[in-house]
Amino acid sequence: MGKIAVHEFITLDGVIEKPTWTMEFPFDPKMGEAIAAIMGSSKGLLLGRPTYEQSAPAWSTRTADDDPGAPLMNESPKYVVSGTL
Repeated sequence: MGKIAVHEFITLDGVIEKPTWTMEFPFDPKMGEAIAAIMGSSKGLLLGRPTYEQSAPAWSTRTADDDPGAPLMNESPKYVVSGTL
């Protein structure tokens, strides 16, 4: 049986919706290391439909030179969960 590792952006008061709030804060290299540790062993990405639809256009144009996480995001299989499609 496989396992699902979750990584979410969440505020200290528990807000998890609309991760665009993170854009106003600089990206700390330690955060990148933590995300890489979780996602590095992933064999695929499990995404909700809205997250996939918002992320796909942004990631599909990035390269490893732009962002070290781009190859993982672009090359990994994506499993999209939707209750409306």
